[in-house]
Amino acid sequence: MLQLPAVPNRGQMASLTLVLSGVAVCLQWLCKRRAEQGAGQDPLSGLAVTALRLAFWASLAALSAGWQMREAMLDSPWVDLPAGPCVVADQACDLNADIELTDLPARDAERLRFDARILRTEGSAGDDDPWAGQRVRLSWYGTPPPSWLPGDRLRVQLRLRRPHGQVNPGGFDLERYAVQSGLAAVGYVRKLHQSLPPADFRLDRLRWHLAERIDRSAAVGSARFLRALTLGDTRGLTESDWLVLRKTGLSHLLAISGLHIGLLAGLGALLLRGLSRLAPRSLPRPLWAAFGALAFALPYAGLAGLGLPVQRALLMLSVFLAAVLLRRRQHPWQGLALAAMTVALIDPMALLGAGFWLSFAGVFWLMLCLPQLAESPWRWAGSLLRAQWVLALGLLPLSVVFFAQTSWIAAPLNLLAVPLVGFVMVPLALVGLVSLLWPALATWVFALFERLMAAGWAFVQWTAELPGAASVWPEPSLPSLLLAVLGICLLLLPRGFAWRGSGLLMLLPLAWPPADRPAPGAVRVQVLDVGQGLAVWIETHSRSLLYDTGPAFRSGSDAAERTVVPALQAQQRSAPDLLIVSHGDLDHAGGLATLRALFGPVPTLAGEPKRSAPASACQAGARWRWDDVEFEFLHPPIHFPEMGNDSSCVLRLTADGRSMLIPGDIGAVIESRLLKRMPELLAADILLLAHHGSKHSSSSPFLDAVDPRLAVVAAGADNPFGHPAIEVLDALENRRIPLLNTAHSGAIELAWGPAGAIAVSELRRQRARFWRRPPP
Repeated sequence: MLQLPAVPNRGQMASLTLVLSGVAVCLQWLCKRRAEQGAGQDPLSGLAVTALRLAFWASLAALSAGWQMREAMLDSPWVDLPAGPCVVADQACDLNADIELTDLPARDAERLRFDARILRTEGSAGDDDPWAGQRVRLSWYGTPPPSWLPGDRLRVQLRLRRPHGQVNPGGFDLERYAVQSGLAAVGYVRKLHQSLPPADFRLDRLRWHLAERIDRSAAVGSARFLRALTLGDTRGLTESDWLVLRKTGLSHLLAISGLHIGLLAGLGALLLRGLSRLAPRSLPRPLWAAFGALAFALPYAGLAGLGLPVQRALLMLSVFLAAVLLRRRQHPWQGLALAAMTVALIDPMALLGAGFWLSFAGVFWLMLCLPQLAESPWRWAGSLLRAQWVLALGLLPLSVVFFAQTSWIAAPLNLLAVPLVGFVMVPLALVGLVSLLWPALATWVFALFERLMAAGWAFVQWTAELPGAASVWPEPSLPSLLLAVLGICLLLLPRGFAWRGSGLLMLLPLAWPPADRPAPGAVRVQVLDVGQGLAVWIETHSRSLLYDTGPAFRSGSDAAERTVVPALQAQQRSAPDLLIVSHGDLDHAGGLATLRALFGPVPTLAGEPKRSAPASACQAGARWRWDDVEFEFLHPPIHFPEMGNDSSCVLRLTADGRSMLIPGDIGAVIESRLLKRMPELLAADILLLAHHGSKHSSSSPFLDAVDPRLAVVAAGADNPFGHPAIEVLDALENRRIPLLNTAHSGAIELAWGPAGAIAVSELRRQRARFWRRPPP
């Protein structure tokens, strides 16, 4: 249901639930009748009853998910626009509101970023306020950033936008993350009217003060790890830290979730169960253990901020402990199913994230393959080794789906790191946190933590640099995923099973899907959705080129890292044979350094070779032929000065008599020059609009000369430049030229050749989901 392109209506949800529930009830009644007639010991009957009960609870979970999705979509403040308390301008909502900071603010050199809850908006009252209670992610630009804390309340003027992500093969899905996290809008504070009295108490305010104390008391090299392990505060972890953690499969150790809650709960249960031997037998020992688990888990969860992964972990723990406290015996499989269904009923959006599936799938595989822990130490150690093997193999398909990456060193590293972090580093960090009341003791504890962490982190960094430490996987298809799951089931069967080895063969389509290259004489062009910039992947039967590398961002990242490289990896593509940088502006050349660092030296042609050095100059008249596909530069001529936009490489490519024109960022002056020098070469079936559809490009004479059947524009959603310009849109409409915009369509793929007409696909339309902004 969470993969549907639109939220089902009430009738569809009710019908589906009634049908599933009716079938489950009827079949369970039949199984009960069969048991009463003497087949009660039939294992298949028991399995059928269990499966049908799960189907019944799954239908209830689906109903809850459907209702919550429907209500979330209908309650969205964007549904009522332009009505409501905000002034709509440029697809944004400007409003005056009272807000309350709800999380730890993150500061950098140029902004303060924080989550907030809207308390009320100006001009609305009570239940009529569509923004009241909505959670938003905001930024404050300016130096120095204000010292706002969680719980602070402010009266501000906001500019809000609906979360809008880029849709490409691979990469991060911002819109899915927003709906999973409950974010109604993103934006920034335009003006601070006044500060209001803060909230009486917020746990996050205490967390902020503790984080500040840790920064002042601990060594610089270990403070970020202390904050992560005690407070769930990962603001200090750098992108290079996360890269090391992903390559080693240890990210879960520094993001507080079920593992940490479970380890602390287990430690508390063991301690109080042991102490119960000294106390009078007023309570059974299992109850002592349950109280100990809660006594350790709840405070730690509060310190960690009670984020969604922590809430899910507490919910799972509560289901298990409830059975203990109620003194009800239940099979472990029933407990796992009940916990999963409870999470799905209460928080169906959790099913969109990796945490839900990895948590329950990990427990499922361990229960299936390791039903009992051996009693002897050597067999117990063997069970731990097998557990890592089971987890590494069993979670492989989920890792490919959610992360497109697998760490081959994760199993041995986790075997060492999980007990070390869970039973040494986390307790030591928590002792250090408590010892802040006694500075001398805190200094000693933090120094010990620093030594252990420095040694461990140096080892982890070393392993991350080992050849083959991690592998990137292409984007999987559903059949290859199902086949891989079947293969994993075979591989995890007991030794001696005849078909066990065939499981390896079933993993091959997941790792090496069939090559999808254009036929000889055909070409495929993919205009990637990189926001306000340009990156075009062009491939023939055996060769490929990348035209422009996308923009660079204020954060220091760029589109090559975020979009281009993940898209190529998702499609099982490697370094291009040729790199063309139209000109040196950051919205076109921003990812050049990243691509060179990853792919090494790649032959490069550029409109401004000095700004893209080392590179050779594009020259008008230069031609080449790949697999019967012709390429030709129309601009700039030899010795043309480096003039920014007007120096852009203008590329024309032709396959089977049909062509596409890619003019970079040239303006009307260069368009006029091309009209005078080579009007016969401008005609093309497809035109990529120059300069993102700026009003200073795509002049009427130029459009008439090109006379395209289709126009494509690469522009950012709700961009501040107003691209594509109204004048250009009107000119296209007057000529009845259809337009596709990456901001609306996501990545746009164009393919043609001897096989037939030009095939056009829009990835946002192909992968429509209820949480995604639909194309207009």
